[in-house]
Amino acid sequence: MLFFARGMERLVRIPRCVVANTRGPQVASMNMIAEYLEKAIDFERLAVIEKDSALKDGLLKQAAAYRKLAGEKAERLNLTFPTGPPQSN
Repeated sequence: MLFFARGMERLVRIPRCVVANTRGPQVASMNMIAEYLEKAIDFERLAVIEKDSALKDGLLKQAAAYRKLAGEKAERLNLTFPTGPPQSN
């Protein structure tokens, strides 16, 4: 599961069981954000290996839509995180 908080530069993997043991509506919303980001990453990975440019564009649009949903949800919770996919050096 991906987890992030204000001021962090990167997403950090935290086992789902750790987050699941914490209660409260904000945690449920953070889980939703993490799931949106996981879906975005899945679509981005599929786009990397796709040869059909139309399908690749569709996959990247799906990824962007999931990142947008995550960003909107994070904004409502006053959280910040990187808005795009990680950039390799």
